[in-house]
Amino acid sequence: MVAHRRVIAALSIFATLVVAGGARADDKTAKAAAAQQLFDEAIKLMDAGRFGEACPKLARSQDLAPSGGTLLNLGDCYEKNGQTASAWVSFRDAAARAATAGQKQAQAAALVRADTLAAKLVHLKLTLAPDARVSGLAIKRDGETVSNAELGIEVPVDPGVHKLEASAPGYLPWTKDVTISPGARVESVVIPVLTARPVAPAAAAQPAIAVDTKDGNTQRTIGLIVAGGGLLAAGIGGIFGLRAFSTNDDALTHCRNAADATRCDATGLSLTDEARTQATISTVLVTIGSAALAGGLVLFAIAPRAPSNTGKVRALPFASASSGGLRLDTAW
Repeated sequence: MVAHRRVIAALSIFATLVVAGGARADDKTAKAAAAQQLFDEAIKLMDAGRFGEACPKLARSQDLAPSGGTLLNLGDCYEKNGQTASAWVSFRDAAARAATAGQKQAQAAALVRADTLAAKLVHLKLTLAPDARVSGLAIKRDGETVSNAELGIEVPVDPGVHKLEASAPGYLPWTKDVTISPGARVESVVIPVLTARPVAPAAAAQPAIAVDTKDGNTQRTIGLIVAGGGLLAAGIGGIFGLRAFSTNDDALTHCRNAADATRCDATGLSLTDEARTQATISTVLVTIGSAALAGGLVLFAIAPRAPSNTGKVRALPFASASSGGLRLDTAW
């Protein structure tokens, strides 16, 4: 039996490997077919002089199925489209690929094309202004990140418009479009010191409730409102409490034994749950309402009053370990 299971397991693994290998083969075949189709269309476009459309197709064909022949055609396309730096890179890559494959004739031909273009290359040199280097500084050229090693050196680029960007946390971003003509030798651009991002002033804190500290009228009004709300909540809680008692009595009528709730029918059990919910709501509302009522009375009692020459009685809150409440205090 064990041997039988081992055979089944081995067959399963073999089948998985076969399927995976087949899937990889199918994927490779699909990529090769797409690459060939792109290559064929690109050659037709080049024959028609439409190099701007042909070059991207050749580049994609090379991505899908790398080939020295495609690289040579891509370099030729770039050169005829005026993209001298891209053509130079393609020919050098083709020469390196031919050298690896031992094709010396193809290597030599690619190097000749690259050397011919070398004299026509235009360059872009990026440097930082003094004090421009800040924490988190990121520089991009045509959307690609420029490393620190590239700063200060002449990098071959295609003629045309190039977008430069610089950014850093806490600073306003900087951008610039640089146009490089085919006849230019080196275009130098200095990345300036970034401008610090303005900090918005903090809003002045405003009191949630304006309390009249002159005569206490506003505080007394607030105290009455809070106390009234607390009284209302406590009253509603009392109503729920009465309903809880009534619902519980109704539940008992559906029980064969009032001392044992588990012997109630479905209606009795449902009414019992409803009574518990009503009792809980009652307890919460009465507790909150009582606290609000007490707090409102305290606010009313401690509100400042306008000075007077006549005697007055003040209600002051007090609390101890065993009791609490209001204490009347007479001032003369």
